[in-house]
Formats: sequence, C-alpha cells, structure tokens
Amino acid sequence: MGHVVTSQWIFQSEPVGMGPDQMITRAGIEKATRHALMDLEDISMSQMVAICTEVPSTTGGYHVELGYALAKDKLIMVIGPRMNVFFAIPRVGRCLDWEHFTDYLRTGRYER
Repeated sequence: MGHVVTSQWIFQSEPVGMGPDQMITRAGIEKATRHALMDLEDISMSQMVAICTEVPSTTGGYHVELGYALAKDKLIMVIGPRMNVFFAIPRVGRCLDWEHFTDYLRTGRYER
C-alpha cells in the first residue's frame, strides 16, 4: 500500500537471549539492550505505531511500546483487544483484526 515499515525487529532472526522463565539471561543483556534501543528508535521515526494484541504478550513489550508511543504523541492503532486502561485513551484507535487494519489503511475508518 506504499507505507514504509520502520520496525527493524521484524527482520531480526536472532533471539534476544531469554531464559526458560522469560527473563533475560546474563549473556543476553547486551543483545537485549541493542534490541530495546532499536525498538524505541523505530517508534521515534514512525508516524504510526500498530500494536497487535491478538496474541498475549509473553514479554510485556507492546505495553512499553504503547506508553512510549503515547509519550511521543504518535498515532496509535491497536489490532485486537484492549489490554488495559491505556488502550482506551481516545487517541488510541482500534481495529478488530488484521483485515480491519488493512481496511483502515485504505479508508481511514476504524472502531473507537
């Protein structure tokens, strides 16, 4: 559709270094730091942040991304259910699923 995706993490195949209990291992801390800073930079460069909540977060990452995007005054679109009170802020748009999100990209219409 002509949009540029700034999220570099979607092209990363290298795992961050998580242990079996979903905690960052000592060996993975440098890699995790690089990934986190890259993610924040990607959000800063974006015009819109799309957050998919269709699958529950195992790391809490998208909750941090939502907060950062709110602080950076980005356009935010949630794809899936609202997960906490911050997802209900009026300037956070919502699409029920990816089909509705692609319709939004074409038409600009979404659920409030």
